[in-house]
Amino acid sequence: MYARPHTKSFELSIYYDGLCPVCSKEIDLYRKKPGQEKLKFVDIAHPSFQAIKEGLDPKQVHEKFHVKKANGEVIQGVDAFVEIWKVLDIWPFLQWSATSQWTRPFFDLGYVVFCKVRPYLRKSDCDNGYCETKI
Repeated sequence: MYARPHTKSFELSIYYDGLCPVCSKEIDLYRKKPGQEKLKFVDIAHPSFQAIKEGLDPKQVHEKFHVKKANGEVIQGVDAFVEIWKVLDIWPFLQWSATSQWTRPFFDLGYVVFCKVRPYLRKSDCDNGYCETKI
């Protein structure tokens, strides 16, 4: 009897900028955590990446950090980080802080500032034209 090969399903797909040194360091940190096998890491700077095939807007995915749940729900920005922390079951205080009505504005502000600075941190120029996109 022929058995179909098992395809691995992930709880969360993480779309990150592999040319951003800060982004890459954070992704490396997640890859070392217990539970990382629940995550699929997708480098949006890789030449083979095609946002449309992933069900993502090509411009938005280069402007904001995205994750996609197994059910297809796409989450962006600060909430995307919180989702990773939940899946990995890490940093409960940060999870609470990033979602609390009192501290969330600071996370949002920090994220907006980082998004404006991130294009200048890139290791090299990219060819797809999205690298220069500003929020």
